[in-house]
Amino acid sequence: MLCKSLCFFLLITTAAATISDGFYQHILENFGKEIAEIVARRDVGEKGSFGGGESVGPIRQNKIPIVFAHGQTRLAGNLNYILTNFLDNGYTFDELYATTYGTNVTLENHLSDELHCHYVKGLRWMLEAVASYTQHRQVDVIGFSFGAGLARKAILGGRCVDTKEDLGGPLTHKIRNYISVVGAQRGLAKCDKLKEYAPVCNEINGLFCNSDFNRDINDHRSGYEATHRIVAIESTDDDILAPVTSCRENAALFPGVNELYTLHGLDHRAATWFLGEMIYNISQAEPLMDLEKISEMVDKNARTFSDEDIGLVR
Repeated sequence: MLCKSLCFFLLITTAAATISDGFYQHILENFGKEIAEIVARRDVGEKGSFGGGESVGPIRQNKIPIVFAHGQTRLAGNLNYILTNFLDNGYTFDELYATTYGTNVTLENHLSDELHCHYVKGLRWMLEAVASYTQHRQVDVIGFSFGAGLARKAILGGRCVDTKEDLGGPLTHKIRNYISVVGAQRGLAKCDKLKEYAPVCNEINGLFCNSDFNRDINDHRSGYEATHRIVAIESTDDDILAPVTSCRENAALFPGVNELYTLHGLDHRAATWFLGEMIYNISQAEPLMDLEKISEMVDKNARTFSDEDIGLVR
């Protein structure tokens, strides 16, 4: 199955480059040029965004659209390998969307990053734009790692903890399903010791478990992420999130989850990039194979294929 996905991935890696002209024009006409440029993220190249049809819309896609939120050190276009599982099952870029938040965040400088309000605003504008572009009543959201918590704040709205900007009311009614894939939902255990030194761990808009940002997205009423399914996928061997923070909370869980999938033996890279088939099946409410078997298969694939193999580096 992985070989099939990998071969298909090689065919589509150059098929999509930023959002379509039709979708861009829709944003331009309904939200303005500044927001259209922020969503498109052409400044970071062809991987800055994806999604949309040729029509200015609104359009009725064959499937309910999905908005993806990538992880911290990546771009929207790095999700292509995950997308193969959707494209191979009838989805098109009319129905799959993402924008890039952040600029030049890498494994070398990620500790200097923060959960900035402008990251949240970019994701929220994408959600608003897709919701207005489709004739479906709702959209789905799938967030990965750092992006999963940002997506929750984008849905929640309210004031940003760092800039105090008011994002507006919750978008709950526009979101059908929300899926968090090893999401940084309660902070990082390593931030307990680094909060005084690393900006990414700061106590305002950082990943310290008791930061203002984490309290904001977790202290509100539960269930604001979506109207139907609120899903969390976690790994007990996640080397980035770690099982428990000093706040005695599971870093990947949050109030309101009504479906939880716990895997074992997978580090953060494996769980982020090699669960595409499982994520697709969950998104479609299709049956899963035994979770232990999934963990074994994913661990093997993660050890076999490099970041270059799956298009994360070139």
